[in-house]
Amino acid sequence: MKKINLKAGFVFVFNILLLFPLFYFIVFGVLLDWRNLREFNFKDFLNGDYQKSFNDYFKEQIPIYSNIAASKPNFNILTGQTVFNGVFLQNDELIKISKLPNFNIIDYFCNSVNSFFKKFNKPVYVLIMPTKFQVNCSSLNASPEFKMGKEIKMKLNQNLNAEIIKLDDGVLFEKSKEINSFYRTSSRLNSMGAYLLYSRNMKKLGQDAIDLQNFNIFHFVDCYYGELYGKNFSNSVVADVIEIFKYVGKNTNVNVREIKNNAKDRVRSTIYDLTRINDSDKSKIVFGEDSALKDVETSFKEKEKLLIFADDFVNNMMQFLALHYSKITVVNLNEIFYLKQQNLKKIKNINVKDYDKVLFIYNLESLTAYEQFLNLNYFK
Repeated sequence: MKKINLKAGFVFVFNILLLFPLFYFIVFGVLLDWRNLREFNFKDFLNGDYQKSFNDYFKEQIPIYSNIAASKPNFNILTGQTVFNGVFLQNDELIKISKLPNFNIIDYFCNSVNSFFKKFNKPVYVLIMPTKFQVNCSSLNASPEFKMGKEIKMKLNQNLNAEIIKLDDGVLFEKSKEINSFYRTSSRLNSMGAYLLYSRNMKKLGQDAIDLQNFNIFHFVDCYYGELYGKNFSNSVVADVIEIFKYVGKNTNVNVREIKNNAKDRVRSTIYDLTRINDSDKSKIVFGEDSALKDVETSFKEKEKLLIFADDFVNNMMQFLALHYSKITVVNLNEIFYLKQQNLKKIKNINVKDYDKVLFIYNLESLTAYEQFLNLNYFK
């Protein structure tokens, strides 16, 4: 009589149970009504939207999908495991583990900024913001990463030219227990966090910050899930609130021109881009979508002109900075790589000498994309 291999039988049954839900989704989900995947097309794939379209499809067609997708995070929570896919779940907030730049990258960034300063001899300011993980890591018991972040900041201060003015990010740490400076579902700074940095540093930029009571705060409630939300579908995570701070003082006329790679320049008469209210990423309401170049012109003709090098971490600060300058040009060095030759000329035509001050604003993790600073060579 042939001996039964119980272990092999168990593995077989386990695999069947594991693969059955996937088989069910494919056969009875996709094939049953393929027409409902009409938004899941090649364009979505190129734009990186395929995961969202695919997930949205299953959520609509198979309601139980959301619960199944959330099962692993929820299981981790119940068993005391609070980290999955590189993201912490702390209460209702998602926190991504930071990828900090090494000292070689810090040296490269400092050398690039120092060379720029030496070339143009303009007042240069640098604000390197902490990551959300750094600000929260005391409560996450991540002291080694926090220590590493402090060492990196010390190296930045040592290696940048002594005449370059370093702006202060400490207010985000000081206020972390009473004010949430980041979106719950994103690593991005929210409007209140941006205001804290703005109010702390305007003195160093030679101006007084506008008091918070001079702004009306408008809320877009439960409308935004950030880039971290897709990494886990825990039912404990709620949507973010988008806030915009509308100045109630003297009326200011603002024109914003965005230069995109594969589209015509977009022009609007406000810092805020309310056409983005129906976008999946509603954080774009505050200053529009990412682009290599944005020109902001205001009615304060007598005020200074400011040139900013930054990525999208500057977006929420723009609603405050625009109240202090006649013109602000924001350059995203990383986006320059994707510009066609026609639009690249607009970058090359920027004359740094036309500006009174230059400001570099980056999140510490953004510096890991150090190749972008090669594009400082385009400026003359």
